[in-house]
Amino acid sequence: MRLPGGYELRKRGTYTEVRVAGEEALAAAGSESADVRKTAAAAFAASLFEGAFALGRWEPESPSLDAIPLPDVARALTIAGEWVGYIQSDPLRAIPAADWDVAGSHDPDTWRYRLSMAGPSATTTIRVVAGDVLHFRRGCSPSEPWAGRSPLSEASITASLLADLEQAMAHESGTPRGFLLPIPKDGASSTVSQIRAALATMRGDAFLVPTTTGMADSMAEAPRQDWVAKRLGPQFPAPLEPARASAASGLLSALGVPPALATASADGTARRESIRAFYRSGVLPMARVIEREAAAKLGVDSVLTFRDLGAADVQAHAAALQKLTAAGVTVEDALMAVSL
Repeated sequence: MRLPGGYELRKRGTYTEVRVAGEEALAAAGSESADVRKTAAAAFAASLFEGAFALGRWEPESPSLDAIPLPDVARALTIAGEWVGYIQSDPLRAIPAADWDVAGSHDPDTWRYRLSMAGPSATTTIRVVAGDVLHFRRGCSPSEPWAGRSPLSEASITASLLADLEQAMAHESGTPRGFLLPIPKDGASSTVSQIRAALATMRGDAFLVPTTTGMADSMAEAPRQDWVAKRLGPQFPAPLEPARASAASGLLSALGVPPALATASADGTARRESIRAFYRSGVLPMARVIEREAAAKLGVDSVLTFRDLGAADVQAHAAALQKLTAAGVTVEDALMAVSL
């Protein structure tokens, strides 16, 4: 359909169809049972962003902004790439939507939302205009500006690899395990029954048992070793763990989390540098996304600050502040530069 001015109106799949397709792609992650959102890397990144935004503070403060559940929004932006909430006026709060659909033209002001909000015993569905909805989203495509996309879907190949590797290790760890102990052919004899009873109560004591070598019909059939148990259990292929660790590091990087934060062998210096990188390249960009939507829908021009997040690195902040002021930077500008 042609519109005045040369514009063409094309009917696309519904927003629900787009979201369902994305959810199915994430949940599949290479196989029906492998869900990348259940990997330690994805859970760690989500928890890290959730914890960081739990420390976030609005400046200047406003009751309107207190209605935004920052930790929940940060977790959703990390895992799903978007968060939608209905702005309720009395009392003022943002009620998260469990499901939603968007309709409208290329102009965001024309968008209309169908929101489903879940409760313990009932789900409420309402239809509202864009001005009544907080829709935080990241990674939007020009062809789908109404839909956010998580780095989990953007880095779907790495996510699929990690999910498959961890699923393979989980299956391997679920194999039967225990000790196999050879017994004579007449396994139902009273002698074997006595030995079984003795093994069940053995706690480091010594028991006198008959040899197994004399219970075979010939020397060729006799066991090479006497009463030696063999371990049966998971056996992970040697290359599996390095591949899993590499895929986890790649996925953490895609999510905006320096891999050193999840590495037990990283020293204090590496961790401090990683926290700084996480703050600059992960937390602040997400904060700006939240600030813009909050300003547009709530009419409050405030910024998110994370003073508590940098409190653990106050020594480095102080050293940077001293160098900046010594170089002629004003104290106010230096404080802002080092996020104090």
